[in-house]
Amino acid sequence: MSNTNQRPPPPPPLRPGQQPFVGLQCYRRAFVLLLLYIPLVVVPWVVTMILVYRPTTLSSWPYVDGVWKRDYQQMRAWATAIPIMNAFAAVLAVPVTSAIVAQAAVVFAQRRRTPWQNLSVRHLFALADRPWVDWDLLHQMMFEHEKGSTSVKRFVFGGVVLVVCGAIQYPLSQIVVSWDQISLPTCHDTSHMDPWFLGPRCDMESTHYSRVGYDLEPAQMVNLPAPRVLPHIVEELSRVQSKALSHDIWPAQGYLPGHEDGFVAALPADTTTGVLREHVMRLNSSVSCTNLSMSEWPSSCPGANPFQASFEYYDVDISKHVSMNICAPGDSAKHPWTLSRNRQNLSEEVFFRLAHKEDSMLRSGVMHCTAQTSRGYFELGNIHNGQQYGPLLEEWPNSDEFHDFMASETADSRGYRLSEEDNYSGSAQPVPDKSERERSASEANVYTQLPGPLMTSVLALFGQHSWANNVVNLTAGRSEEDLYENTGPLPEGFMKPLCNAAPFASAYPATTGGYCLTGLYGLRRELDHSLSTWDLELSAQRHLSIAMYVANLATLTSHLDGNVSPWSTGTGREIYAAEGLKVWKPRMALPAQIILTIIVSVHVLGLLLLGWWIQRWPAWTRTLDSMAIARVAASLDPSLLPPIKTVELSAREPLADIDGLVGIQREAGDAHESLQTQLARVTPAGDAPQTDVEMETLSIASTAGKQATSFAVPIAASSASISGVTFGLGAPGCIAKRGKKQVAPSARDAADV
Repeated sequence: MSNTNQRPPPPPPLRPGQQPFVGLQCYRRAFVLLLLYIPLVVVPWVVTMILVYRPTTLSSWPYVDGVWKRDYQQMRAWATAIPIMNAFAAVLAVPVTSAIVAQAAVVFAQRRRTPWQNLSVRHLFALADRPWVDWDLLHQMMFEHEKGSTSVKRFVFGGVVLVVCGAIQYPLSQIVVSWDQISLPTCHDTSHMDPWFLGPRCDMESTHYSRVGYDLEPAQMVNLPAPRVLPHIVEELSRVQSKALSHDIWPAQGYLPGHEDGFVAALPADTTTGVLREHVMRLNSSVSCTNLSMSEWPSSCPGANPFQASFEYYDVDISKHVSMNICAPGDSAKHPWTLSRNRQNLSEEVFFRLAHKEDSMLRSGVMHCTAQTSRGYFELGNIHNGQQYGPLLEEWPNSDEFHDFMASETADSRGYRLSEEDNYSGSAQPVPDKSERERSASEANVYTQLPGPLMTSVLALFGQHSWANNVVNLTAGRSEEDLYENTGPLPEGFMKPLCNAAPFASAYPATTGGYCLTGLYGLRRELDHSLSTWDLELSAQRHLSIAMYVANLATLTSHLDGNVSPWSTGTGREIYAAEGLKVWKPRMALPAQIILTIIVSVHVLGLLLLGWWIQRWPAWTRTLDSMAIARVAASLDPSLLPPIKTVELSAREPLADIDGLVGIQREAGDAHESLQTQLARVTPAGDAPQTDVEMETLSIASTAGKQATSFAVPIAASSASISGVTFGLGAPGCIAKRGKKQVAPSARDAADV
């Protein structure tokens, strides 16, 4: 064995212009690895989190104005790139993280500050084995308690956390992040909202929207002519069938008396609009009836223009004549709703007084029926609400939440996006009750509006256009004998349509007696039977419920019937549906978002912190690889290392007492030189010619059980005027941060340390 106390020969002199070498270097590998790896982790995760809530280029997923080609291409690109970037990040996570921690271990094993920093050679060798990726070695280190083990364990534990966070990101994301295929409206699908701009400029190739119906606007509903709509309701009352109500009542189900959840709209039940968010008006009514005493009959029917009527009929059950008086308070010729699209509630009432003419105590009383009606808007079923229609809206939504648009009826004006209140009625103008030829020169135009649902129902059942009023007029002034005997003047086929026109004739065919067809007497008996059913609460409630359903449906759909409405069949706001374009969208629960964000943040911030720490401190080697450990082992007394054979763990015990911190010191024999000749400035790699420090000549000042000191010289030394500054295990000098002068302690300082 050579004498380690003999100093090596002096290095050759520098060539002209050559700078002296320095013994420390800031390695850039960690910076390069982080520059390549961090974007693979951060970018796909950030974009995934954004895509959970909205596209990267749009404000929301159900984008109102429609997707353009550039938006679709970017969505498709991210859906393709994110899995690829995640796969690359998963492959690189463990090796890159381990490499960064390994490079940080070199800085950790250097003397940076005194006096409490401790590291044994045993720990130095353990760091070289990378215990953060070796679970067996990690288990062994957790049970070591020699001096300095706490700081080493903390460093290793931090490395384990970073490795685990990097390793579990990909499998966790595969479990908690699911990619769903959804449909979005394109600019073609929404071009009806701005045909002057979106129509000619849309660059998407997709299916176009289609019209599914027309919805009457509030300003148009005001102008519905009652003289035209009421006869239509009378006709529909005779045709309505209980089983057929399921087609028009929302939700789709058969009619149930007193069912308060059902409502009607201008479109058939369960109409959907695909990717478009469309709203339509709805009306839902409920009615209840109670018996009152005769004293509670109003002395005068209240209201600006109430409806009043009286009928007499023969009750076959008691063989007595009964009079029925009707009072519907309010205004029978006024529209009850405002132009607002917000929810509106309407309360109406009607009184029925039944009096036995021969005996006032027999079946006499007052029935009071009250009806509650709500008018408002609801969202049709679409992909955004799971193809299920929405609830009745209390307030009209923001314009970012719908595709509703009112197109202009003329080419010289533009349509508009709906607001909470609009007064545009287009061609749906008021219609006078009488034509110009029927009116006298002095008679002004009279416009009768359609009243509320209950008032409209009472008018259709008992008013001027009602079947009951027509039968009364037809049989007025004739006795029962005359009605029974004189049926000859009636033309053939006259009775059947007249009998079939009775209210609820189709809904309750069993109650329509065949004797109605025998003549006027039978027709009168049919009227008596119809009126006698109003003396019971349940039957009256059932009749009014069906009548209000028919009235509500006629109110919302009469503009579509050219035989009823004086306007064109295209009156109203067009409702559209579209299939849209399919894209992939990530879906993730909020707890999963929080957990994965924490894991990614810990992993990324930990690596960045290590990278920043590595760049702040120069190091004598890039990593504790085999060559670096061989150089360290060469500086130790051979008796400290076991021979090449199978050894026990106890063979490492002598290394626990050897200082493993790499520090700087003066080169032996140079203590008399000036301090200025012992300084070396650290420069980054690439700024000036640099080299690693080779630990060639070291001096072991003690054997096992004592602290070892050593010194090293650069591979290329400067001229004799530059004093040597070397590195060694247990050297007392602290390595300064990047950019600061490396100063070896004097002999006195070293002795104090």
